[in-house]
Amino acid sequence: MRRLSWQAFEEKWGELVRQAAGRHALDPAVLAGLIMAESGGHPSARSGPGAYGLTQVMPDTARGYGYNLGTPAGQIEAGADYLARCIRHRASKGRIDFALAAYNAGWGNVAKYGGIPPFRETKKYVPRVLKYAEEYRRFLARAEPIEPPKPKAPTFLPAEDEPSRRGLKESLLYYWRKCKGMG
Repeated sequence: MRRLSWQAFEEKWGELVRQAAGRHALDPAVLAGLIMAESGGHPSARSGPGAYGLTQVMPDTARGYGYNLGTPAGQIEAGADYLARCIRHRASKGRIDFALAAYNAGWGNVAKYGGIPPFRETKKYVPRVLKYAEEYRRFLARAEPIEPPKPKAPTFLPAEDEPSRRGLKESLLYYWRKCKGMG
C-alpha cells in the first residue's frame, strides 16, 4: 500500500494522534512518524508476524494493555501506550531513538546491545520514524490553521401576527409573553 499524504493523514488521524500523544506524554510528531513508518497511515495494514493496524501492535500486547485493535482509535492508543512504555523502560534510558528501537526490536535487544541493536531493519526503522516526524512537523508548520465554524446568531421566525422587522430584544419579549399567555 502507498502511504498517505500528510494532508490525508492529518484529516483522518491528526486529532486522534494529538489526543493519544497528550494522554501518554509523547511528541505527536513522533507518534505520527511511527504510524507512517509502520503502516503508511492505513488501519488495515498487517505484518507477517501478526501485528496489524496503524501502529502495528501485536494483538496479545494490545489485549494485555486493554486496547481494542478493531478501531483506528484503539490502534493509535495502543501504539502510543506501548511507545510511552518503551521510553520509560530502563533499557531506553529515556532516549527516543532507543525507545523506537525497542518498539521495533524489543526491550531485550536494546538492553542486550546497550542501544540500537545491529539489526538491519531496526537500523533503518529508527531514522525513518524520525524523518517522518520531522516531515509531519514541517507539514503542520505550513498548513493553515483550521478554524471551527463560527456559531450562527439565533434566528427567530416571526409569528403570523408579528411584524418581521422586530429586533432581537423585541422578538424575545414577544415570545416570552406568548409562552406566558400574556400576548
